[in-house]
Amino acid sequence: METAAICWKRCNRYAWPGLGVVILLICSGASALAAAAAPGDKGLASLIAIALSHNPGLKSAQRQADAAALKVAPAASLPDPEFMVETMNNPLGSAMAENQGFEYSWRQMIPYPGKLNAAAARQRAEADAARETYAMKAADLKKDVALMYYGIAAMDARLAVEYQKQKQLEAVGAVIAARFAGGKATLSEYIRTHNMKAMARTDSAVMAAERERMAADLAAMLGGPIPKDTVFSADPAPLKQLPKETELVDKALAGFPELRMKRAMERRMAAEAEQMRLEPLPDFMLSGALETMKNGDKTYSLGVAIPLPLFYKTKQAPLIDAAAAMREATTGERREAENRIAQQVRARYAALAKANEALTLYQTALKSGTQQAFDVALKDYQIGRISFSELIETFQAVYDTLSGIEKSKQWAMEERVYLEFYTGSPLRGEEKP
Repeated sequence: METAAICWKRCNRYAWPGLGVVILLICSGASALAAAAAPGDKGLASLIAIALSHNPGLKSAQRQADAAALKVAPAASLPDPEFMVETMNNPLGSAMAENQGFEYSWRQMIPYPGKLNAAAARQRAEADAARETYAMKAADLKKDVALMYYGIAAMDARLAVEYQKQKQLEAVGAVIAARFAGGKATLSEYIRTHNMKAMARTDSAVMAAERERMAADLAAMLGGPIPKDTVFSADPAPLKQLPKETELVDKALAGFPELRMKRAMERRMAAEAEQMRLEPLPDFMLSGALETMKNGDKTYSLGVAIPLPLFYKTKQAPLIDAAAAMREATTGERREAENRIAQQVRARYAALAKANEALTLYQTALKSGTQQAFDVALKDYQIGRISFSELIETFQAVYDTLSGIEKSKQWAMEERVYLEFYTGSPLRGEEKP
């Protein structure tokens, strides 16, 4: 990156002072962009913390997970017993009053061994699925906040490029206007310069409107307004060395919340299938009663009731088959998700490698090459060797390159965000110093 002093020395070599000022603005503008990219204290980490604390949808998922966890213990509990007090032999007409009394009875249903364990296993799996659903929403939220943050940072950088471009077009326009007044520039050159200035302002307006939309989306994720002291900055260096693709795939398959949720659903359906298998087995209804008569006599009775599964084929057998089918379905869904996520990681890995190549190319050969091409075109235009159109093309190439650098940075950061999203592991430690 050249300093303004070096640029000014180079400007003095040109016979056309106005375009020398243009080169100075290019150099100083690039330096300003580099300074603006320095990270601040209030950045992405702060926004993610706010989102995790205030996002209404995430809070809802947390409450659902808490509620599911509270249901585990009741699922393994015995049904409530039944206590009844009944008056007996109340006379109607001439019945003997001596036979009057009370009956006190107690009933307790005892599920067949294994049923309570299956019910508890099912509820534990449901609680695990709810917890992983919350983890998935949290990971999604962090990913979306990061993508929007880097998108806004890239938009700010591109707006800064457009601002510098407008300033330099004003300088170019002033020079063209002076040359047109002196008969050295054509009316077409004069008009084209004004059109370029108008188009630059239009592009800036469109980009500013898009930034407002992105900021509104980010505020929705945060559950409130964006803090005023937030600094949007992204200036990634190309990764020095990417981790192995297989390592990233293995991490994603082992720890991605969606897959953990799918596995919890598998366990839930397995427990439900076990419940359906045990359901026809008879539960036991234990009962005891104590009768006290008015004349002082007391009697007691004990009993056991067992249901008879007479309608097993029409009622329970289809439910068992349905539970087995659902278990196979959840296994298929889990396998499909594993394959999809593995392919996503591979695709993002390949895209990150290409983004690194593009960023490296922009920051080395293209950035300096377009600047050199403009420098040469400037001298050639002064002596009439090239046309105004060729000069403008090289001028535009400088800003296409600066804009391309910011787009490549955003591309690289987006791919890294997705890989961190799938693997749960940051890649920032692999950057060049």
